[in-house]
Amino acid sequence: ARALAIDAGSDTEGTGINPGNVWVGMYGQSAYYQINGVTGALLQGPVATPAHNSYGAAIDGSGILYSADACCDRVPHIGRIDTTQNPATFVEIPAPPSTAGTYGITVDLRGRVWIGAYPYPALHRYDPVANLWQTFTIAQGNVRGVGIDARGYVWAAAHPGGNGYACR
Repeated sequence: ARALAIDAGSDTEGTGINPGNVWVGMYGQSAYYQINGVTGALLQGPVATPAHNSYGAAIDGSGILYSADACCDRVPHIGRIDTTQNPATFVEIPAPPSTAGTYGITVDLRGRVWIGAYPYPALHRYDPVANLWQTFTIAQGNVRGVGIDARGYVWAAAHPGGNGYACR
């Protein structure tokens, strides 16, 4: 397991508690599994992700899981799974217009997907509505982790070598 994200779930047990369900991406198996957030029972899987080795995952507000593939020095691509469907299916999204890794992944408040481009000093952003990729250079170094805060600022964990930086 290398990737993990939690969906919105539902209160199927009638407890008034909705912790969400866990989606686990299996790097070597090229698959995802959905696990009940209350009971730990397997809900579905394997959801096959052919030729996609899950390295990170994030779910948007509509229940779409985006999965980053592998890591470094490969043509990056991401995949999508609609977590509201059972059975869920995997769709690969074409790569951004450059070669780089896909290390960290997050989804912003507008539903755009951000990935760290490690081992390169950049972030890639995918807009699923426009089906458009953009690349942003990060002067502080090679981007690994990426996150979004409640104000919509993108934060990146970057390092040029030994020391690292958090930048937005």
